[in-house]
Amino acid sequence: MRLFFLHLQKCGGTTLIAFLDQMFATEDIAPYNHFGSREIRLKPSLMEPQLAEAKSYQFLRGHFPYSVFEMIRDDHLTLTMLRSPLERVVSFYNHWVRASKGVHPNETSDTLSLKKCISELSMDEFLQCEHPWVRSLFNNGQTRHLGGLPFSDDPTPLLLERALKNLDAFDLVTISERYDDSLQLICSRCGFLPPEKIQILNVGEHVATVDTLAPSTLHILREMTQYDEILYSRALEIFEHQYSEIGVRSVNVATSKPTKHFQATMEQSLRGIGWHAREGATETEFLRWTGPSCESTVYINLKKGFNYQFRLGIYGGMSSHIINNSKVIANGVEHHLKVEDDIATVHGTPQKMLTADISSDQIASRGETIFKIVVPETESHHGQDSSVDDKRQKGLLVRSIQVNTIASSQHPWFRFWPRKKSA
Repeated sequence: MRLFFLHLQKCGGTTLIAFLDQMFATEDIAPYNHFGSREIRLKPSLMEPQLAEAKSYQFLRGHFPYSVFEMIRDDHLTLTMLRSPLERVVSFYNHWVRASKGVHPNETSDTLSLKKCISELSMDEFLQCEHPWVRSLFNNGQTRHLGGLPFSDDPTPLLLERALKNLDAFDLVTISERYDDSLQLICSRCGFLPPEKIQILNVGEHVATVDTLAPSTLHILREMTQYDEILYSRALEIFEHQYSEIGVRSVNVATSKPTKHFQATMEQSLRGIGWHAREGATETEFLRWTGPSCESTVYINLKKGFNYQFRLGIYGGMSSHIINNSKVIANGVEHHLKVEDDIATVHGTPQKMLTADISSDQIASRGETIFKIVVPETESHHGQDSSVDDKRQKGLLVRSIQVNTIASSQHPWFRFWPRKKSA
């Protein structure tokens, strides 16, 4: 599967990328989400050297200009996601209100001036101010992106016509307000296992909501999103048609062959939900936090008729209480995860292994066994230290997952869970 996701800002793409990233090994994911400077992104000819390399990856995702789609569409299944225009603009406003309260290194003069505007003006005044970023980010932003509009220009009926035509060219058009159905559509077309539920990421405090806006603010927003409303209506039509073609049929999921020895590290693809995006412990090693909920799943196709040991290799957790009171549920049967002594030190960091024995009757008789890793609570680094910006709710920091037959898992060399690249 070769997939390209054009991520429109504030349309739910962060959550979708976190899910899709799990379906690909890190070596198959393009290591960038844009192409160089704004000058390069507005001149397709300057992107061609990077695009030649980008086409070799199985998964590309990011805030690319539409011109990238045009140059890569023949090599990948193409996907985008749109959002209700009013909800999107209010979300963008909330984002910048939060951003205005923080200080980050290397901020440009445009960023600083925008933060100054949003902190000093009312919402109505801000939306009508002359700052160029207000125009480009808030004024028909989805139409601008899909129509390929330069940063400083204003949207026109011709731009809307071009955006509608470009939208029709995508293989999959999904809708943020229909997240579960959108995932069902994507999984059906791509052969991925549909998640039981989706964990929404990158959600901050709501300074404003559409339901509580003053009539004057709603009037301004409707003026600013009139083209986006037409584009969104068309996206809904396309989505409904594509979704109706799968109906409620079972999804044909391409699963791996049954095995007695499952071993995965976090740079590999992971079938499951309830995981934050990968983080690099080093340039070659990746980790994942469980969260934001207390439950994280992984689907594993195991051979039947054997007893297994489930082994979770971790760098640590948000607290010792979380580490010592975590559980794994195998096909509905709950097991306490026993904490082994530090088994190894990698790059100076002690490693722990959480283990549980799983009897053969808890292995699915057909298809994949669902393992649910359950922590008693999740916490954020910001909650522990208000000077830290990271507000993600997290549980365990995971390096590896193993499930092996009991006899094999006791073999000494398995205790150090050597990392093997998947074929």
